[in-house]
Amino acid sequence: MPGNERTTSKLPPLSDRARDDIKRLTEILDALAPENAFWLIGAVDTKEASEITGVPSATLVTLRSKGGGPQFFKPTPRSVRYFRMDLYQWMLAGGLKASTSDPGLSIDLKRGSQ
Repeated sequence: MPGNERTTSKLPPLSDRARDDIKRLTEILDALAPENAFWLIGAVDTKEASEITGVPSATLVTLRSKGGGPQFFKPTPRSVRYFRMDLYQWMLAGGLKASTSDPGLSIDLKRGSQ
């Protein structure tokens, strides 16, 4: 049917690390059964955010003050929390890349691939 053709661009092959990152994220998202649907919007503290992102806690603290880090909120004046979805969104914001010169495929977890 005319107008229904899908255009595909040939992307360079992904590195082993990119492939592993995609596999890890896919496994995490696949594990989210409907009964666990609220897991992704659950809030975590800085220590768990560090474990999820692989970014040291001290770096997350610096990014909170200087900007450029994942979104966070403060339920009380002395506590900081991150929604898991925001952490994964932040990690994917740079896009999936095959190399450092690749502009990447941006993924928005709230809207789908861009």
